[in-house]
Amino acid sequence: MNFEEFKKLTNFLSYNNLLKAYLVSLKLYDNTIFVYNSNNTEKLQCIFSLGDSSLTSYRILKLSNKLYFEKIYLTNSEDLNKMEYYYSNYFNKIYSSVELHEIHKGKKLTVVLYEYQSSNNINLVSPLNVSVEFTLKSFLVTNTSFFKNIFEKERLYYESFLILINKYTNYKDKLFEIESILTKKLPLIYTHGDIFHKNIIENKLIDFDRAGYYPFGYDIGRTLSSELDNLDFKKIDDAINSVVARINQQLPSKLIELSIYYFTLIFVSRKQILFPKEFGYTKDYVEKLYNKLVFLYSKL
Repeated sequence: MNFEEFKKLTNFLSYNNLLKAYLVSLKLYDNTIFVYNSNNTEKLQCIFSLGDSSLTSYRILKLSNKLYFEKIYLTNSEDLNKMEYYYSNYFNKIYSSVELHEIHKGKKLTVVLYEYQSSNNINLVSPLNVSVEFTLKSFLVTNTSFFKNIFEKERLYYESFLILINKYTNYKDKLFEIESILTKKLPLIYTHGDIFHKNIIENKLIDFDRAGYYPFGYDIGRTLSSELDNLDFKKIDDAINSVVARINQQLPSKLIELSIYYFTLIFVSRKQILFPKEFGYTKDYVEKLYNKLVFLYSKL
């Protein structure tokens, strides 16, 4: 059984609340894995996720009267490595995040327990504000000179870029030019990669599986792609003005503006092409974003 088939099986078992069968399936897939037994389980649930190297079935565990969130990764996967890197190097240095409690590595699967945070107050803070704060603080703490010019394209970004240039073929050359400019002239800073409302619980960030060193403005554009419900540019411009006002001329304002529009376009276009009904983005809006981006590029 490959991992995708295994994920489907565990999702079926969690949807139907078949806890004992779920635990048996984990041991059958990897008999070296350590898992807490059913007596420690408060809840078994399945949550939609785009991650392709972790299960989308999760447990809430109770250990010594404390609650923990259990997430299971493929051992040696990129997602697991990114999470471990964050907790080893940046935990709470950039923004408050949930504590890592335990890691149990098996041959195929790794069980990770995080501090559990109730999702009752999931929307107390604005994801865009969190994204701006994370970007500005990361700019201060990342060794930007060391990580300059080694942009490792995150999977979702790379997929979104290809979707855009395949759909709008006339954008291709200009987008390659702009990407090259941004990666050469802006520092690569430590970036969360997926700041939106479900990854902020009680003002703490979770899910660093997409983190990495990406150009300044990446996180803000990624977050904006989920928040442009009015289909105008005001929210983008407000975010840019907020960043420019606080960066204190340490980076060129025109490059900041170009970067945030660029990454907003990349992720908005993905949603417009793949999920047009869910997000309401239109082809016309993507074209307006692209034209704005090209105008900004011409003014550099």
